[in-house]
Amino acid sequence: MTTPANPVLFFHPDGFRASRADLKGRHSAGESFLSAYLDQTAHPDVYALCGRQEEFHEFEAIVKDCERPLQAKHVGRNDIAVLRQQGLLHLPHPQVAEEARVRSFHGETAYAICGVTHTISSRAIIDAIADLATAPAMPWDAVILTSRAVEKAVSVILGNAEDYLRRRTGAAKFTRPMLPVIPLGTHVNRFQRKDSDRGRWRSKLQLADDTIAVLFFGRLSFHAKASPFQLAQAVEMAAREGKQRYAIIWCGWFNDDFQQSVFMDTAKQMAPSVEFHHVDGRAAETRFSIWSAADIFCSLSDNIQETFGLTIIEAMAAGLPVIASNWDGYRDTIKNGITGILVDTYFPEVSLADVANRHISGVDSYDQFIGAASQFCAVDVTQTARWIARLGQDGDWRRKLAAAARQAAESEFDWKVILPRYQDLWRAQLEALERARRNNAPNSLFWKGFDPAAIFASYPSHRLDGRARLARGPHFAHWDDLVKEKGIAINQAVLMNRTEFYAIRDRFAADEVLQAGHLLAGLAAERQPIVLRSLYWLVKIGLLRIASSDGGDAAGPPKNT
Repeated sequence: MTTPANPVLFFHPDGFRASRADLKGRHSAGESFLSAYLDQTAHPDVYALCGRQEEFHEFEAIVKDCERPLQAKHVGRNDIAVLRQQGLLHLPHPQVAEEARVRSFHGETAYAICGVTHTISSRAIIDAIADLATAPAMPWDAVILTSRAVEKAVSVILGNAEDYLRRRTGAAKFTRPMLPVIPLGTHVNRFQRKDSDRGRWRSKLQLADDTIAVLFFGRLSFHAKASPFQLAQAVEMAAREGKQRYAIIWCGWFNDDFQQSVFMDTAKQMAPSVEFHHVDGRAAETRFSIWSAADIFCSLSDNIQETFGLTIIEAMAAGLPVIASNWDGYRDTIKNGITGILVDTYFPEVSLADVANRHISGVDSYDQFIGAASQFCAVDVTQTARWIARLGQDGDWRRKLAAAARQAAESEFDWKVILPRYQDLWRAQLEALERARRNNAPNSLFWKGFDPAAIFASYPSHRLDGRARLARGPHFAHWDDLVKEKGIAINQAVLMNRTEFYAIRDRFAADEVLQAGHLLAGLAAERQPIVLRSLYWLVKIGLLRIASSDGGDAAGPPKNT
């Protein structure tokens, strides 16, 4: 297969909208991915699976704004033919197990599924990963893992689920989706340090020319992102050691006044000689220009919610020397001493199961859970201070490290490099799917577990079959008007269509009694079950009635006792 894949993109604005008050890393990553995909796709039609029409309108507007001659195509949940044709559904999250259950109504070879991880510390995502052990996920499905640290974490979660099933049920075989490690990408050309931006920002912040500005960019949350205390202490120690003037620019957004007080008041007490500045980082203009104001970028992530660290890549793209904690995906991003500096982190090996139990049992919220865990992560502040001081005093080394960082961002993390890796994965998925289709791979009956007709088969006393005799009901004369009344049709989407509805009326206008099988004759095979079940509804609302007990299961002695 040489033609690039053209997947259906699962689109919900929450996964792709970066212009928002509650901006998070996954939003920026989603927006960045979608713009890269639209920029690089070789296909004129771009497919989006959207739950509501207004969501598709937003997707359509994004496609129009990309300034390429692309056509947005709406895919609904019932458009299985399009999903089969495209062969692949790409999700902006890792919940492949749940989508596999949805797919199982149509068979596992209907299409392949690809998801991507962001934060994996929430209970919902941990459950979604563990569910892969029992869900009908297939070898042609995939979950993209954004770092080696995430790969190890997912291996632990999924391995524990499989071990549990071995012990409990004796299971010996498990089917896993593909689990490739592919980092997040960025648009390197969006991040350019400019003298004009530097002058404008430093003037606005009243930063003296000889002040070394240390930038942190991201959500400003001490319990969910990174504690400000360690960076404040490190910059204060660097200032005392080198007799250099320093400032910290906190570029991001606070969830509330309490968070702002933690960063701007409590942390400030730990760094009395350091200037503190806050810049709201949600505006697009700020997101792409604030980097020019800084001399050093420093992110001391200490939270299990972090998985990759997109802002590290953005800082490298902006040509800033980077100091980061040696934590999760950060270590995949930075070559220590070459493209940036990694400082040591410490996290206990002793159990934190009680911390998790408090969250799972409902005692602690998710924020309390991740905040509690972050209390036990420490970054080497002294080491951080020494690197800040060295970079602050050595302009040549700052420029050398920054140039290497920029080159690495271009060659390793630009979407022009990363998206082809997605395409390689998608191609491998489609090839595996096509092999399964050619080999007539059996489709499971997993969906039967969600079929009310199967689950609740013991509830009714009788069923209608093809022999059931039906006649005009007490309200037959009101056929056209009754269905317009409130509550008559609860969910029209699962009933017979308008043409079938009036065709049955016309049949009974000529005949007083008809067998159900005669009403189904001539219908396409896939429509017959839908019309048959709709006959129950017609009887229920009095447009038809069961004529006699001669119709097999239609009436007579109870069948379920």
